[in-house]
Amino acid sequence: MLTGMELDDLISQVHDSALSDEPLDRLAAAMGVKADLDDLTDTLIGHFVDESRSAGCSWTDIGAAMGVTKQAAQQRHTSERRGRGRDRDRDRPFRFGRFTARARTSVREAEEASRELRHVYLGTEHLLLGLLAVSQGVAAKSLTSMGVTREAIMAKLTPGDAEPERGGRHRWRGHFTPLAKKTLEGALQEAIKLNHNYIGTEHILLALFDVPDGLAAKILAELGVTAEATRADVIQRLASYRG
Repeated sequence: MLTGMELDDLISQVHDSALSDEPLDRLAAAMGVKADLDDLTDTLIGHFVDESRSAGCSWTDIGAAMGVTKQAAQQRHTSERRGRGRDRDRDRPFRFGRFTARARTSVREAEEASRELRHVYLGTEHLLLGLLAVSQGVAAKSLTSMGVTREAIMAKLTPGDAEPERGGRHRWRGHFTPLAKKTLEGALQEAIKLNHNYIGTEHILLALFDVPDGLAAKILAELGVTAEATRADVIQRLASYRG
């Protein structure tokens, strides 16, 4: 039972946040709304689990109220508490609730690029490769129009290359470098600058230029791609979609 927010409200929110009126853009916006709701409900359940524990309720009783076993309730709550702690903050820069489906896909593609290159962490160069991999995204279209190709980027990287923050070379664990985290955090700021309530591939791309020490920014500079030209191209593309 929902109170205060009904399906029509959610549909209106999706329409307002979608990049365009195209069905796939609306679907991508809907996925972002869903992620926000998932984060909110997880926090809601965690609040009342904590309240129940403080009241002296056993894990058996909590599990029964949740419709799961004692072990499942305890494991879920313990893992969520760890996830909200320092370890999760180290591994993931922040929640991806406002990221569009394409932006999320670009991060997953960045992880694949890191694995392919046998790098330990995920850095800005992997984010750049991930953006190019999502061919229908604004970032990929902008980069392609300026002559940036996956081959050109890969030619500047070798297996085992690493940004300074990465440290030793061990098995890939999905940790973001500080520069990659800074880029993803900067994507939110880029979205705010453009008065957008979502984070798309274009915002990640623009944020790469705000991290000049990152390999991505250096590679783009070597390829003759400037922040000014990229921003102008992105804004023009967004305006044409809106139009």
